Amino acid sequence: MKTDVLNKNSNAFAQEISVKPNAVEHHSGSTLTLDSAADVGSVHIFSADCTVTLPATGAGLNYVLVAGADDVELTLSPNASDKFLGGCGKAADSDNKDLIYSNGKEGDCVKILADGTNGWYITHLSDASKVSYES
Repeated sequence: MKTDVLNKNSNAFAQEISVKPNAVEHHSGSTLTLDSAADVGSVHIFSADCTVTLPATGAGLNYVLVAGADDVELTLSPNASDKFLGGCGKAADSDNKDLIYSNGKEGDCVKILADGTNGWYITHLSDASKVSYES
């Protein structure tokens, strides 16, 4: 049996990953474009593979993306002039290269934080071995 923290429908889940309560967004589509303001502070749970387009970096923007099922692949696509700056054991990469989280388990989480200038820091990965950058 799952604990409340792992139950994507529980408020304990949202509190554990440091977001505002009752701000869970469920997504089932293959693409999603995050808004620079409206989507900050919510937990985004994906029940299917999805390419997530990130807004241009803005100081303090942060997003929490969670696999809502086993084997969901999340592809985080930064703005053309932004890059992933590393974190959680991953090195920095080049501008306009996607971060790909493959073959995760339900509940696996990626958290990112924008620096406002160069791109995105990876602040949490449930399993860094399942993450790669676009070639």
